[in-house]
Amino acid sequence: MTKQASFILTVDLVIVIDTSPSMKDEAQALSDAANVIALIYLNLTLRSLS
Repeated sequence: MTKQASFILTVDLVIVIDTSPSMKDEAQALSDAANVIALIYLNLTLRSLS
């Protein structure tokens, strides 16, 4: 039986957003993209644990 190391990848993410009214659409798009990236990262992390 081969012993595999299990680990969880960690990421520090810092986002600076211009919250002025003229940037509302861009801020929403960034928020949506961040949610997708987080889900992809979670999926990859869970795959590495199985």
